[in-house]
Formats: sequence, structure tokens, C-alpha cells
Amino acid sequence: MIKNIFISTSVSREKNMIISAVKRARGMLVMALCAFVIVSCSRSDEAAQAAIELDIQAIESALAALEDNDEGYEYSVWLGGSDNQAWYSHNAKAIMPAASAIKTAILIEFFSDKIETLDVPFAELAAILDNPDSQAIAHFTPEKQEAARAELKGLTARQLAEAMIHKQHVQSNAAYNAAANVIMEYFGGPQALTERIHRRYPQAQELTLARYMLADRQKNDDNLLNAFSLAMVLGELANTTQPDMLRSEIRTVLWLEKDDIRGDHYYKGGSLSSMPQVRIEAGWWEKNCRASVYVVIAHNPITASSKPDYDEVRTNLKHLSDIVQNSGIHMRDTLHARHSATHSSPHSATYCGIDKNVNK
Repeated sequence: MIKNIFISTSVSREKNMIISAVKRARGMLVMALCAFVIVSCSRSDEAAQAAIELDIQAIESALAALEDNDEGYEYSVWLGGSDNQAWYSHNAKAIMPAASAIKTAILIEFFSDKIETLDVPFAELAAILDNPDSQAIAHFTPEKQEAARAELKGLTARQLAEAMIHKQHVQSNAAYNAAANVIMEYFGGPQALTERIHRRYPQAQELTLARYMLADRQKNDDNLLNAFSLAMVLGELANTTQPDMLRSEIRTVLWLEKDDIRGDHYYKGGSLSSMPQVRIEAGWWEKNCRASVYVVIAHNPITASSKPDYDEVRTNLKHLSDIVQNSGIHMRDTLHARHSATHSSPHSATYCGIDKNVNK
């Protein structure tokens, strides 16, 4: 059982150690922000490197606090730019359950196939959901099958994708996951869709689909990825240096929120509370055509008879993810300041932000 780091009074000593470590990591972030201000003024390589090192120290301090006190849990981090170059990585090649984070790759293949007909009803939807031999919802209970059919009925290709990614147009978890299963069935099943993904992303071979969403994980092979493979997919989507309508449409679906300071946030995470547990936060923050891509994963590879408190897992990863994201934003802006000091035209992209005017 993972220790209750943040809540349990029975382990208050360890709790205080964790809180102190997190506070130290956050303190390092403040120092990094101050260093960024110095970089903005001095624009020196030395100041930029100092700021980046403080950001890295903040991440490593948070990771150490979790890994030293969590029984059984392992963590992965990948942080970098839209050029797929890592600024920091930790255990990024370890293969873990994919949960719903793999839906970003499903979205890309679906939109590449339907780019000309995104806003007309998805013709194959009813045929797949009503087919008794279809694998998309055959493993659902009758009640979940009924919910999926009712909530997905009549959706366009775009709306089906929006239901799969951010649970738009639907209410139930069954319909949210059935949307992904319909797309997998449309492409001929998990293996056929995996082959398409690998052709598009040969550098992401560890990202694989083996089962439909909500299928029994003990009776089926799991969907898998590692932080590196998912980062390679996200990095290409975050790259805005060339006009690309397909990329723009995909980014519109992934867009989550806007922050005046940090920029636009594109996101698709995932979670599995059944054993082995996993929690994934992944996406990128973008401002003025500059992106900070992040993947943060917590995974318990042990099949335990009594599973740890998943709310605690979610909380622990959220603390780590916040530090990774904020560090990434600092690094993004620090690198831009350093670049600006040596280039008269810091960014020459002609394509940026055409997918931003979206009301969510």
C-alpha cells in the first residue's frame, strides 16, 4: 500500500518530510522565476543556464520526495519543446499502461481519415453500435450499452472525437470510452489502428493498442505507452511552424484552457484506478508560438489484493505535474529570452494560433 503522504496523521513524520520537500521544490521554482527575470534583463547564457538548472532541481526534488516514500510506485517525466528535444527526462522509456492518454493518437488517425467530413454525421456510427458482433461495446453491461447508443447517436466525426477526448456531448463514462471504441472498430480493431499509428510515428513504437476501452484488463493485454513515445506525438502537434489544417483541427479538440501568463493549454491525460494503477497528465503549454511539452506518469506495477487509495495517487501526481508544468513554462521562456539575445528575428513562423479562437 502506498503511504498516505498528504493526509494520514498516522504517518505524520513522513508527511512532514514530503511537505517540506515539496515546499523546497516550490521554493526552487520561485528562484527559477527570479532567475528568469535576470535572464530577461541580462540575456546571458550563464543566467539562462542557472535558471534552467533551478527548474531541473525543483523537478528532481519533487520526484525524490515521492519515490523515497511511495511503496511500489514509479514515476516517469518527459519535458521538452515542440522539436522533440528533451529539456529533462526521468524514466521516460519505462513502458506503462496507457489509459485514456492514448486517445490522442487515436484522434490523429481518425481526423486524418475524416478531415473532409468532420462536420457531417459519422455514417458508420449506428452500424457499429447496433451490430451485435461489434467488439466496441460487446463487453459493456446492457445498461452501459444503452447509454452509449443513446448518447452517441447522431454525432458527427468531430463531435465523436470531442466526446472521446474531453467528454463533450456525453455524460456517462460508458459513452466517453465507447467513442474511442467506435473509432477503433472503424479502423478494424486495436491491432490495425496500432499499425497505422506506427506508420505515422515510427519513433513511438512503444505506443500500442491491444484492447478496447473498459475491456477486462486481466483477460486482455493492456494498451501501453511510455512517456517518450507520447511526448513524440504531442511534440509534433505542438509544432506550429508550418500551415497544416489537420494539425489545426486536432489541436482545437485538445485545447483545454487559456492563461494570460502561461498561454494556451492543450491536454489529454488518463487514469486507471484498477490494478495495476496508472495516472497520466500530458499535453503542452503554448504562448507566442513557443511550446512546453510535458508527460508525467505515476504507475503501480504491482497487482495488489487491496489497492491503494487512488485519490491519494491523483493528489501526489498532481503536485509533481504542477511542478513539471511550471518548470517547463519557465524553461520555455528562458530559452526564448536567450534566443532573442542572439537572433534579430526570434520566431519566423507564419502559422500560429489559428485554432485559438475556440469557445469552450
